[in-house]
Amino acid sequence: MKLEPWSSSTENMNLDKSITFGFIFITLFVLVSTIFVGGELSDIFKQQTYTIFLLFLLVISYSSMGAIPSIYGGLGTQMNLYKGLLFGGVIGVIFLVLSFFSLSIPELSIISSIQFISIFYTIIVVPFAEEKMFGQVVPFVLRRSLKNVWVAFGVTCLIFGAFHYFAYYQSSDSNIFIGATLIAMVFRGLTLLGNEYLQTASFGITLHYFNNLVQSMRKLKSMGLL
Repeated sequence: MKLEPWSSSTENMNLDKSITFGFIFITLFVLVSTIFVGGELSDIFKQQTYTIFLLFLLVISYSSMGAIPSIYGGLGTQMNLYKGLLFGGVIGVIFLVLSFFSLSIPELSIISSIQFISIFYTIIVVPFAEEKMFGQVVPFVLRRSLKNVWVAFGVTCLIFGAFHYFAYYQSSDSNIFIGATLIAMVFRGLTLLGNEYLQTASFGITLHYFNNLVQSMRKLKSMGLL
């Protein structure tokens, strides 16, 4: 394992940037809307402060560091991009199918527009922002400053796990902290290894989409909407 930047086509680097700036535009639009709407919509963005922070951090890194998120990792060549989508999709579908034993298809008619916005951020925006930052920028930049590639790998997993806990878990229980952090570390390790082997970030992003889809369905079930 080298954990070194791989080459990305100019087309895919531009796609990388376009998606990031697109999500920022959507975020800004809805944030401004919350000024006039308030209530539940504002609560959603309080919960998503972590993701919004990552998106703005990515935009800053694009503008001031020469497109660092795309250079360090990125979507790779067109062939590797498709390989990542394929392998990530296959594993994701298997995970989704296995999860259906404890879940069911939600009744869309009883899901409010506010809940749809929350689901959109959880399934689409969150995986992209986290994979861009913790699947590319953090590990590759750490690799430049740390001599041992596995130390950089481990530190990235630990940072991601800790961030994930503080962003999404409202508990001071040390057992929950350790459990949530370890689960997030294992997931980050899997996506980092997959990205490195396939030379594309599309594997981790795709797998992350499926994971968050299942987690969103579990949350809907806990709310009695499944």
